[in-house]
Amino acid sequence: MSVKALLAALLLVGGLGSFAQAGELRGPSACGMKFEVKGGGLQIIVGEFVLKGKGVITCEDAYGNQTKTPVRIQIGGQSPVALKIAAGYLRVAGVATGLGYTRTMANVAGKYLVLGAQASLGVGAGAQVAARFQRNDAATLNVNLQVEKGLGVSIGFSSMTISLM
Repeated sequence: MSVKALLAALLLVGGLGSFAQAGELRGPSACGMKFEVKGGGLQIIVGEFVLKGKGVITCEDAYGNQTKTPVRIQIGGQSPVALKIAAGYLRVAGVATGLGYTRTMANVAGKYLVLGAQASLGVGAGAQVAARFQRNDAATLNVNLQVEKGLGVSIGFSSMTISLM
């Protein structure tokens, strides 16, 4: 085998290892989430107002590789005390952008601090800003917009937990 042929074979084999497999990310990826949650309660600083549901996080790297991962979501309910006023029952469908620039889906999962407002009298809307600060990862800040059904209002701070399924 000639040196050129050997070099070409090594480059081909070595180069194939650098391509991402379907659903695999290469390098930092931008992530977003679609979700549906429902629940409610009563919380005026003290109490409980919890929304639970599911969603799908989609991340895309600079090469166009994309991965989708189902997640569980819980907003509120981490503590019986929060700087929040909320009452009623809501069913929420929304889209969150800017879930972070990450290399792995595990970095997106975790607890976030959320500041939000939502209201519904039959049909309503809301918006939230969520932040997450984690050791060994950049701070994450995301914004989500949502459409709601039900009768309720919620304004203030709460926590949000995203768990991989």
